[in-house]
Amino acid sequence: MPVSLDNFITYSLVALVSVIITRLVSRRSENMKNTLDMFRHYNSIDLLGARNRAWKFLNGDYKDNQISFEQLMSTHGESPDIYDDLAKVIYFWMSLCLLKMEGGVSKKMAIKLFARQYSDWEDAFRPLYESTKTESEYVPDWFILFENMNMAWLKIR
Repeated sequence: MPVSLDNFITYSLVALVSVIITRLVSRRSENMKNTLDMFRHYNSIDLLGARNRAWKFLNGDYKDNQISFEQLMSTHGESPDIYDDLAKVIYFWMSLCLLKMEGGVSKKMAIKLFARQYSDWEDAFRPLYESTKTESEYVPDWFILFENMNMAWLKIR
């Protein structure tokens, strides 16, 4: 049965719009799931302990002896737990940053879940970043958090 060109174009446009809407809804749902997965990870037993120890270190002992991340790595044998804890927290934020860069998180949801926490952590990590930047030739990949306004989207306005 022959179909007119007008009908063919109309049906094709309806199909195309349906595919686009389905993909947008699917992507939004996927981004929300990714954001909730990151929130669950942030509040997991493992990361919760690491966060508490890293926070205590950055706001206590580290304030009196600000050394670079490279120096912390080299003294890994003396206090391996604190280096591991700092790395867990830093790389959590880096993962969130990269997910956002790739369009894999719900920005609105992430702001509601993480903005206050990130602002506090950024302040706590800033001395470590500054010490590492000035005292070390080693440029850690987590510097991405502090450069090019990569995390400005998450800051409390």
